[in-house]
Amino acid sequence: MCTKSSRGLGVGTKLLNFAEQVAQKKDFSKISLNVEIGKDQARNLYERNGYIITEPWTIIGEPFYHMVKTIK
Repeated sequence: MCTKSSRGLGVGTKLLNFAEQVAQKKDFSKISLNVEIGKDQARNLYERNGYIITEPWTIIGEPFYHMVKTIK
């Protein structure tokens, strides 16, 4: 989560790119994350960056989307 003043500056995309580079260096072929259902801005960021919803999950009683991106 980031402050409203830092939204739209590319910070989230840069962080995702960094995580993907680390995963690639470790020879992973996929990277995944969970986003709380209803956090549409975050989900849109992930979708714009190539993440795909694979299934909804419930974690400790809270609904989430599990999202995956192939990086190799």
